[in-house]
Amino acid sequence: MTGRDGPGGPERQRESRGSRGAMRVVVTGALAWAVVLLPMTILPHTQAVQGTCFDDPTLASCADADDFYPRSAVVRDLEGLCTRAPAASVCTLRRRCLSLGVSGGFCEPWSLLHSGCSPAWGETLLDTPECASFKALCSSNKTAVSQCLDPRYAGVPHLVPTAGAREGVRALCQAMPDMPECPKGGESEDPLGTLSSLCQSMEMAGCEGWRAMCEASAGSALLAGLCGAAAEPGSCGAGVMEMYFHFGMQDYVLFRWLVPCTPLRYTLSLTAIVLAAVGGAWLKAYRARLEQAWAAKGSRKR
Repeated sequence: MTGRDGPGGPERQRESRGSRGAMRVVVTGALAWAVVLLPMTILPHTQAVQGTCFDDPTLASCADADDFYPRSAVVRDLEGLCTRAPAASVCTLRRRCLSLGVSGGFCEPWSLLHSGCSPAWGETLLDTPECASFKALCSSNKTAVSQCLDPRYAGVPHLVPTAGAREGVRALCQAMPDMPECPKGGESEDPLGTLSSLCQSMEMAGCEGWRAMCEASAGSALLAGLCGAAAEPGSCGAGVMEMYFHFGMQDYVLFRWLVPCTPLRYTLSLTAIVLAAVGGAWLKAYRARLEQAWAAKGSRKR
């Protein structure tokens, strides 16, 4: 046996290398087909679920949106919405949520999505691309998606819509242009935040939407910065200033802390005013009698 044909000869080494190369080709090909075929077996089912629920959210299989519209997708839509419309009221709420580090309650992504996309309180963002998923899932009254129906995710009740906040700021700043909260040289970049600051400083006509929002969410930590005392249960908040003859229960009476915003406070305030008026009139009459008595006594001495 020569070295050429022996167990360790060059010919046999070439055959061994060829066999190993062929094996690598086979294994690589098998892995490539696995990479191609595995998504093809999984994606049709996922896409079918998504397509079915977004096309027909009334199906019982669509009850939990997390199966086809996960939280990460909701957060992504919120980020896109606030990139498109940073002045939107919902984006003011979202910025507060992020600054406070809160993720539950009104800061829950589905709750924020309702606040931004739902037209219930007059917001007009429903037709934006970022609200397309919400619109497909929640517009139908017969939807089976629990996140559309659960009151925990219904958003901030009576949230002042973006256009309403802008109009409120415009009206208040036309009436009181020297207020420091008024934007200088253009529209406010944060209409809801500016409206809240103005109404906390001096509540006037134009703050009705803000007060309705604050009263509906009294006690909310998220809205405490936007509503101040108006967000505290049982609080009257600031009194109004209406520059015309009017009736109401939201005016200051002599003191900053005295705002007769409830029937009991109103009755007590009215009683106190009547007693003060009667007491003032009695003191005037008593003084007049004293002056007459003093005058008569002086004339007798002369």
